[in-house]
Amino acid sequence: MQISILLAQQIAQLFLILIMGYAVVKAGLLKASDSKVLSVVMVYLVTPCVIINAFQINDTPEIRKGLLYSMAIAAAIHVVLLGISALLSRPLKLDAVEQVNVIYSNAAALVIPLVRALLGDEYVIYSCAFIIVQLILLWTHASSLLQGDRALDWKKVFSNINMIAIAAGALLYWFRVALPAPLQNTMSTMGDMIGPMGMLLAGMAIAEKPLRDVFCTQKKNTS
Repeated sequence: MQISILLAQQIAQLFLILIMGYAVVKAGLLKASDSKVLSVVMVYLVTPCVIINAFQINDTPEIRKGLLYSMAIAAAIHVVLLGISALLSRPLKLDAVEQVNVIYSNAAALVIPLVRALLGDEYVIYSCAFIIVQLILLWTHASSLLQGDRALDWKKVFSNINMIAIAAGALLYWFRVALPAPLQNTMSTMGDMIGPMGMLLAGMAIAEKPLRDVFCTQKKNTS
């Protein structure tokens, strides 16, 4: 019962932050396009800090096994979503952006704060397993889908800060290297922003169009 109450409280807090993001755009204080600045901070600073900091845990057989299970489940979920997208894209005439939205969610912004609040920081590593799988697919499959016929630039894929963060975090974990306390605390503080910032971005994006259009717009049949 207590966990259910905590879960409801955390979800309510994140939802209120989403409303705040929606409100600042509707009030004319910001434009929806201003969210690009926050997106850059989210992608290139906050997310890498979350990933690297999540790997700063003691290595045990149980954690290794749980991490492998989490990654396998995350991969299976994305395979199912890829299949659903492939099945629906033609009958629903989904374009590349819509297909990407079907497959890839903003789960990190919602799940990590909930896991941290309910279970503790030591369980964030399992949430990061999902994020790692999603990031790899985002920078490969999703990028390829959005670029269309253009060949994927593998140099950009592997030099992306999130890919570097995944590799760095995994190496630090594998070789049991603990970061200095000031650096680890800084990354932890930055990582705490992932939930609020993700919800603000979602609220600002929703505010770009009338709510009626967000929920009720029908796709035109061009055939």
